[in-house]
Amino acid sequence: MVLLATMALTIYLFIAVPKGFFPQQDTGRLLGSIEADQDTSFQAMNRILLQMIDVVKSDPAVAYVLGFTGGGAGTTTNTARMFVTLKPLEQRNIHADQIIARLRPQLAKVVGATLYLQAFQDVRAGGRLSNAQYQFTLYTAARFGISAALIDTILYDAFGQRQVSTMYTNINQYHVVMEAAPEFWQDPGTLNEIYVRSPSGQAVPLSAFTYYRPTTALWQSITRDYFQPLRFPSTCNLGWHLELR
Repeated sequence: MVLLATMALTIYLFIAVPKGFFPQQDTGRLLGSIEADQDTSFQAMNRILLQMIDVVKSDPAVAYVLGFTGGGAGTTTNTARMFVTLKPLEQRNIHADQIIARLRPQLAKVVGATLYLQAFQDVRAGGRLSNAQYQFTLYTAARFGISAALIDTILYDAFGQRQVSTMYTNINQYHVVMEAAPEFWQDPGTLNEIYVRSPSGQAVPLSAFTYYRPTTALWQSITRDYFQPLRFPSTCNLGWHLELR
């Protein structure tokens, strides 16, 4: 009977106990990071911040809201910070993560910027300020001598709008942009045709150290041969996910 009771309790705890890298806490505080378009002025950013403060403080579970913006150490004029104090749990009867989920549709109506909210945690991974609780740092594909910056450059050359030259005429000038042909934008199989030139001069296919897979999950993972899997939040719920391996 003791054995059966122990097994039943173990199964119950396995289901009931929060799971994750660290158990998600509800400390009664939220942190917010606001990012607007890069050409946003201080006056426009201040107006957006006030709009978002009004949205957040209108939630019945919120007690106080504090926000600030302006360029400073490590910040720019198109960014802002927000600190939210929630009402005691016995008054709101709702978890902090549920409050964030409830605020998202209202915050999405504010045009020109995005507010990334997260519940403040007593135990944090890393000391960087970021737009999500969990972040990843991309290191080099060491066995090929290829850096993360080089991978980013190659992908931007193919799918961004890299200006490579300027054509001058008598009365005007035209920017020459290099990018992959439009028919290759919609097919992730194009990634198998992209090569990265290593410092040794060898052309290494992108597929040698990355792979892609379709995903519909809110959380996506990035893995390496010699690192443990880390998780980071995605801004889209459907698409193709590129992983380093």
